Order: sequence, then structure tokens, then C-alpha cells
Amino acid sequence: MIETPSPKSRKIKSRHGLRIERVNSLDALGVYADAWDKLTMESPQKLPFTSYAWVSSFFQIMLDYTDSWFTLLAFDGSELVGVLPVVVKPGDLYSFYHPRLSAPHSKHAYSVDILASRGRESEIIPFLLSCLGGMEPREFFWKMTRIPENSPTLSVLTENRIAGSVVREFDGLGSILRIKGDFEKYQAGLSSNFRKNLRKANNKLGTLKDLQTVFYSKGEALDSGLEIFMQVEASGWKSLGGSAILMSPLLRDFYKKVVRRFSELGWLEWHFLQSGDKAIAAQFAVKIDRVLTIVKIGYDERYSTYSPGNFLFERVVERAFESGDTDEINCLTDMGWHDNWKMQKIDYYNIWVYPLRPIPLFLGYLPRLTRNLVRSIPGIRPIYERIKGLARGGSK
Repeated sequence: MIETPSPKSRKIKSRHGLRIERVNSLDALGVYADAWDKLTMESPQKLPFTSYAWVSSFFQIMLDYTDSWFTLLAFDGSELVGVLPVVVKPGDLYSFYHPRLSAPHSKHAYSVDILASRGRESEIIPFLLSCLGGMEPREFFWKMTRIPENSPTLSVLTENRIAGSVVREFDGLGSILRIKGDFEKYQAGLSSNFRKNLRKANNKLGTLKDLQTVFYSKGEALDSGLEIFMQVEASGWKSLGGSAILMSPLLRDFYKKVVRRFSELGWLEWHFLQSGDKAIAAQFAVKIDRVLTIVKIGYDERYSTYSPGNFLFERVVERAFESGDTDEINCLTDMGWHDNWKMQKIDYYNIWVYPLRPIPLFLGYLPRLTRNLVRSIPGIRPIYERIKGLARGGSK
């Protein structure tokens, strides 16, 4: 990560009573942590990745060394009403500097969205994006990854409320379990074959010594639970593939900061299935208002024939129904096992916003728009993919 020479905090006055402050110091950003996280709680998505806790940790640990960052904060008087976190990647086109701007994104940070006060999104989001363009006049594009269908940003951009050309690209599905009614009725609605398999696995698990499900939430969920989770996650294929948190000092440092900040907020949850004093399945979750997001899961693959992950998830669902304080469980991705639990699917999108200038329009917007249109035509996509494959082969 490179140091940005601009001031740590710069105020910019604007019309309509709103003003923008550009911040590129973690100390200066921390002053607004509580107000930022209040906006996260008010947002329809209620995703942990939009929070100060997650974004500030990303800025601190996960940026490439050539990247820089800043955050635009929108105020109405002294009240924080909007947040737009920005990663700046340097880039050149025809010997001219054209940086790529994006929300923080990686395998460990996605769905990082623009936040705005509830009910004022159509006013604040365009204002933030217009100020962004003014601060980086040579930007090639602004990008956000894996934005859910209920995002106000998506609605604002779809309605063309900004000065720019927008490309929206489908990025797959996510799975959400709505908590409505009672657990017994929900359970009875699962397929008979799945319920039969669950009973068999649960009976088998019952032969293990001192089997118990342990939940830690609010003040009980401490960052020390990360050590237990990392050990469970690293006991299977993620360790062999090198993607387990425990295998990377960088990821360990990042998640330590994330879970400590969520613990301080009272949003952190740990769910463990234990046999004796050994955890054999684990979930790292974040509870924002009435939405429980399962951020990461893991289980000890030596117990895979017992289906410990299914058993633990069933207890999590039962707890959500019985608590009365949960409206949905968000599993973020779309996995085959989600279908067994009758989860609802939601769409996710990647978003590009190109400035109304010749280079971004002709070298960015039009090629991307054309690719997306081609992919959407039935029967054309296989031909398109074949041509891409031949082009790659010819360039080797």
C-alpha cells in the first residue's frame, strides 16, 4: 500500500445543505466509527462488509502495496448521512494516468456498498458519486462487486440518477432463510428424504462423547473464539488448498481485527458443535439488528460422515425461530446444500460506472456493455466463449 500525499481530512462544501469530507487516515476515520455503523444497521442489506469494522480492517491490512484509499463522508449539518469507501488502483492508458476506483473487494471483502440514511438514498448516493468524480477527474471507472438486489445503490443507478454510464452484470445468487412462523412447521416443510438423512446423522452424532452445541453472542462472543474457529476450518480441505485463515499470517491479522471490532460492537457470534472439549463444527457469524449473516463455516473432516455442519446449522435455525429476534439468516453464497433447507435465492450484481468522457466510454463502457449483451443472447454465449478460448490460445 502506498501512502497518499493528500491531507488526512479535507472538507468540501456543497449545495442543498450537504457537505463532503474526504478522509484518508485511519485515525481520522475512527472518529466516525459509531455513526458509520449506525448507517450499516439502518441499511436494508445489513451486511457486515459495509461496516466500519470490516472496511477499516481491510484498509489497514488487505490493500496491495501499490493501492491507496480514501473515504468520502457526507454530512447534513453535524450528522453523518452517507459513506463511500474508495480503493484507488493506479493505471495507464496511452501513457495517460487513469486510475481504477472501486469499493474494497477481494475474496474476503465483497458487497461493500455505498451507505446512506434511510429514505434519502436517491439524494445522497448521486451526491457522493458526483463528488467522487470531481476528486478523481481522470478516473477510468468506479466499480462495486457482488451487490445484492435489495441495495438502494442498485436502485439509484438503475434509475439513471447519476452523470455516468452504468453497466450492471449478474454475479450469481445468494441464499437467505426467512424466519417466519414456528420451527416445527418449517422443519416439516423440508423434504422427507432430507429429514430422514438428518435423523440418521443426528443419531450417529449422538454416539459421540459429551456432544453439545455452544452459542456465544453479544457480550459473550469474544475475539478469542477465532482461534477455535481457525483450528476447525484448517482441519479440512481449506488447509490442503491453502485458503484456511490459519495458513495465512495476513488473513489471521485481518480477521483478528475484524472479530475484535465486531465483539466490541456486540455483533459477533460464534456457533460451535463440540464433542467433549473439541469443536468439530464451527460458524463465524455477525448479527446486525434482526439479520444473522453466516460469514464463514468449517467442520472437522474426520467427522464428515456424521454431517456435523448440518447438525449445527439445524440448531442455529431452531435458535433463530425460538429467539424471536431474527428475521433472516443470510448465507451469502449459493451452495448445493442450501437447497435442502428451502432457502430463498436473491440476485447479486457487479456494477461499473464510467464517466462521460471519451476514453472511459469508448475503451471501457462500450466494450463491457457489448460483452454483456452478447452473453445474454441465447446460443451466442458458447460461441463467444469459444472465440475467447481461441484468442487466448493464439497469444501463448
